Amino acid sequence: MFKKVIKNFILLLFLFAILFASIFVLEFEANYDKKFFRGIIIDGQNVGGKSYKEVLDSFQEKADQISKNGITFNFQAEKGTKQIIVPMRFDGMTTDKVIEMYSLGNWEQIIDSAYKTGRQGNWWQKITEQTGAFIGTKAFKFSPVVQKDTVGSFLENELNLFLKKSLPAQFKLSNRTVELLPEVAGEKVNLEDIIRKLENKLSSFDIKEEIIKVEQDSPKITQEKIKQFLSFAQSLVDSKKFIFTYNGYLWNIEPSVFVSLISVDDQNNIIVNREKIDDYFIKNVSLYIDSPMQNSRFAIVNGKLQETVIGRAGNVVDIEKNAKNLEEKIQQLYFSKISENRIVLPMEIKVQEPTITKATIAKYNIKELVGTATTNFKGGSLDRQHNIENGVSKLDGFLLAPGQEFSAVNVIGEVSEEAGFVKEYVIKEGKTQKELGGGLCQLATTLFRLALNAGLPIIERTNHSYVISYYGAGLDATIYDPHPDLRFVNDTGNYLLLQGLVSGNKVTFNFYGVKDGRTVDIGKPVLYNWTTPAPTKYIASWDVAWGKIKCTEIAHNGVTSDVLYTVTYPNGEKKETNFHSVYRPWQKVCLIGMQGGSQ
Repeated sequence: MFKKVIKNFILLLFLFAILFASIFVLEFEANYDKKFFRGIIIDGQNVGGKSYKEVLDSFQEKADQISKNGITFNFQAEKGTKQIIVPMRFDGMTTDKVIEMYSLGNWEQIIDSAYKTGRQGNWWQKITEQTGAFIGTKAFKFSPVVQKDTVGSFLENELNLFLKKSLPAQFKLSNRTVELLPEVAGEKVNLEDIIRKLENKLSSFDIKEEIIKVEQDSPKITQEKIKQFLSFAQSLVDSKKFIFTYNGYLWNIEPSVFVSLISVDDQNNIIVNREKIDDYFIKNVSLYIDSPMQNSRFAIVNGKLQETVIGRAGNVVDIEKNAKNLEEKIQQLYFSKISENRIVLPMEIKVQEPTITKATIAKYNIKELVGTATTNFKGGSLDRQHNIENGVSKLDGFLLAPGQEFSAVNVIGEVSEEAGFVKEYVIKEGKTQKELGGGLCQLATTLFRLALNAGLPIIERTNHSYVISYYGAGLDATIYDPHPDLRFVNDTGNYLLLQGLVSGNKVTFNFYGVKDGRTVDIGKPVLYNWTTPAPTKYIASWDVAWGKIKCTEIAHNGVTSDVLYTVTYPNGEKKETNFHSVYRPWQKVCLIGMQGGSQ
């Protein structure tokens, strides 16, 4: 009997506890109706007791300011202070010249998750979460996405003419007299540290300006290191001539150029400055001698893969070997191992064999067309066409091994004037200026569609920020060294040969290999969430004739796109990927001519 009373008493207490907890939860929730529960921290800010709208509007205002004004850094150096605004993105004169620098990530979703804390699940889960927040705290943090390499490149370009450059000690010729120019300490910044500061500011929605003090950059080659070679350098100028020869042609290295090539290594050995000698050969020799190889070209003829253009070998200057030979001669002279005054060096040439020939096709069992894609760039500028043709030449003939990952950025390589690319106009800080590489996104988009048509798995793809007239919405791709990139994998089990061709206003890429029986279905883009653009933007330009108005592209609506990509393998396995693309509205941009007017 006594045990039964105790048991009933315990049950009654338990029921009272449940009742009390339920009343507590109901009252607690009533007090925080449409408000964040006490103890909820978002990005270091206690939002407990605040309404969802109040918190969302507060962060939205800061997000809008960051999107509109970017993050400001003030660099303090010898020249004074330079203000650099790191934008969320910077726009070109057309929609395909938009570079993403960073984004604020899914901050709205994080606020939503914080608000739902203590409001989801069964009553016990609610009590647990509410009590945990009430007694202690529950913190939520934003996760911005920063394209570190892109931001680093942007800052380097912006600081290039502002920071004082360090100069190594070097020799200079003045009226046949070799002089020693002492080293000059320069300035530098720690880009990794600045990018960390940027990430911290974005993660806390901090819009305050940041002050950066530059560091000193001391050159490794000092006056103390090279002064021991001063008299030797003078003797070379007084009595020696250095001449490269090739097929009856002579390249006499002028004394003023020659003394600038002399340098020292870390062990204080006399050497040739490789950067300067490379520059000399590229500008003065390779331009007249180089005859690059040409890969064989293939096409499907009567159902079979046939060689339509026979590959040929080429001859190019062996810059590395020539530099080494020159360096060896200088060292021999320094140690008095040779005495002649006229140093004649035969120009070293290397044969550049074609990488893709009929034999290559046979070796790697390449038999048929696996995938193809063509895009049109009608209406593009001549500079754009030049860059497309140059980019195609770097991609043409690439052999993708089984299991190998393809990177468009890595295969195209350095985008520079030395690599054959030319500049196109972009709009930056409200002014028109030229930047390299316009047109490469045409290649990225065509390669993306090629990979889709071949049924390859896509590892990385980023859509443009705006709908591009050349491509439409949903099946485009943008690249910018080093990211965003276009990457996919060859999972066919056989080698794939990439061949590219520019014909008129069209660029075509083909993959040749062996079909494995997979089938591909690329759905039509599903478009929704249409948004309208801002009014036309007018910019004064000194590159357009006075009184003329030059509009670069028509306005585009913003839109969201989904494209379902399905690959069915011979064993019946299916893999589906949804390419989700969000495009912002693009306002029409027109340049008002100022050329010839009064400044």
